[in-house]
Amino acid sequence: MLSNTEICYSFPKLFNFATFGFGAFADVAWVKEPRPSAGGEISVKWKELIVFRIDVGVSAEGTLLYVEGYYLF
Repeated sequence: MLSNTEICYSFPKLFNFATFGFGAFADVAWVKEPRPSAGGEISVKWKELIVFRIDVGVSAEGTLLYVEGYYLF
């Protein structure tokens, strides 16, 4: 079982083409016992087409960095 909660905020567009945002999240996975984690993200959206984001999550197992970029079509 998995539960995820995330809250995000995006700033107004900069120069009418780039949007910057940040967020925080909390997860709980349940396999044999609950395993919580939490972290944050920074995102950039360019011209409503390309998204680049960096997430950092912290749990009892350690800290992980997740980098993602994708094209919205």
